[in-house]
Amino acid sequence: MNHRMWARIVVVLMLAWSVASHAAPGRAKSELCPAPFISDGQWSVGPYGPILTLHTTLCGRLADGYDLASVYVEVVKRFSGNPLWYNPQGLRDQVRCHFALFRQDVTFEIEPSLPYVGEARTITSRCKPKVADPDPPAKS
Repeated sequence: MNHRMWARIVVVLMLAWSVASHAAPGRAKSELCPAPFISDGQWSVGPYGPILTLHTTLCGRLADGYDLASVYVEVVKRFSGNPLWYNPQGLRDQVRCHFALFRQDVTFEIEPSLPYVGEARTITSRCKPKVADPDPPAKS
């Protein structure tokens, strides 16, 4: 790792410690590290359908608990007006999954074409749930 990467890691850890040590029980971290949680996002179309690539802010990467609802509300407000937006429950679970498993990532993708399977199954599939293969037709 280069010097700049180490400096960024130190800043993130210092801010995380500061927010955690000053947050009162029951108090949202967003009071100390407010929105925006998403710095940027771009729609594209991949081989399997639309993809929304999101870039988080430092406060976004620190969001948890009640703040995750605020993150998703921000995503909806900023990106749901696009005709590529559909499957809001599946997208919500993908956002929550990325924050549960890959919080340190600055960039992540959510895909409306992935099925809504519930938050637990989205997490066990590492944020990319797939549709099971259909049963073959019955032989006559």
